[in-house]
Amino acid sequence: MVAEFQEAAEKSQEPTPKRRKDAREKGQVVRSQELNSFVILLAGVLILSSMHNFMLDRIERFFALSFNTSTSFLEPSSIQNFASSVFKRFVPILAPIFIGVVAGGLLVNIGQVGFNVSSENLKMKFDRINPISGFKKIFSWRSLFEMLKSIIKLGVMSFVIYTAVKPSVNSIISLPVSNVSYLVPELVRIGSIIALRALIVMAVLAVMDYGFQYWQHEKSLRMTIRELKDELKETEGDPLVKERLRSIQRDITRKRMLEAVKKADVVITNPTYLAVAVQYTKEFQAPKVVAKGKKHLAEKIRKIAVQHGIPIVENKPLAWALYKSCKVGGFIPVELYKAVAEILAYVYSLKNKRFE
Repeated sequence: MVAEFQEAAEKSQEPTPKRRKDAREKGQVVRSQELNSFVILLAGVLILSSMHNFMLDRIERFFALSFNTSTSFLEPSSIQNFASSVFKRFVPILAPIFIGVVAGGLLVNIGQVGFNVSSENLKMKFDRINPISGFKKIFSWRSLFEMLKSIIKLGVMSFVIYTAVKPSVNSIISLPVSNVSYLVPELVRIGSIIALRALIVMAVLAVMDYGFQYWQHEKSLRMTIRELKDELKETEGDPLVKERLRSIQRDITRKRMLEAVKKADVVITNPTYLAVAVQYTKEFQAPKVVAKGKKHLAEKIRKIAVQHGIPIVENKPLAWALYKSCKVGGFIPVELYKAVAEILAYVYSLKNKRFE
């Protein structure tokens, strides 16, 4: 148990969706056996209460047949006929109960865990036959809770049966010598009292057990910081590798952008903090920003422009407006057409080109 406390202290992180998915695939889900028992018992009681007139009639007929049959039925020649008669009378009684109980068991399991088929528990694992692991499971909070639950369940059920049967002790003693018309209703009355009280007890136990199973399941899914980091590396890759890839991608994009400066018509500057390279051709629907940058990158853009004879025009407001509103490779917005057109006209006039 000390080891469990230490492990719980280390697992301080909430489980990730992947952790929950993996656990479900391994068959680690919230399941309460007490809830199953309660629903199965409830299904049986509901069927008995809804079909009790039909069942009572069949049971009375069976008892009448048994009491009125002579001892000759024990002869080998009569046993088969008697067994066949018993089977025909009890199948209609037991079939609805059996079907209802099975259906209730299936529904409660599906309701708790859904359609989840896992072969993980069928695999051979050494820790299942490891005596050390076995002792750890015996002396754990889960095993302690299960033991206490079993003791409480046994004690409460014994008390419920005792309190239900005690007032009817005299009636029960006289049942063997009673006629069928009294015997069957009395058995049904006592059984109904026991079933109703058992249902109440089972409902309380089911709520408590499901709450404990849910808490235990959530605790088992919690992760240590190390497990969380390992999962992030597994699902998203090593952060160092990802950062290196992003760095390479940025370098490639920057090189392409600087290469595009050579085709620009003008570079508009702040004058030293910003630089925006603009290009316009007949094929474009509007002038396009082919490169932009701050500080060191702006200096590189200006240097390339000087090397290739591209005019550099200082216009602080326009440089800021283009830098904020335009992406690299994007067209300038309509509200900046006039300002850019005036600069392009000026640049073309310097090159003796006509602005179209």
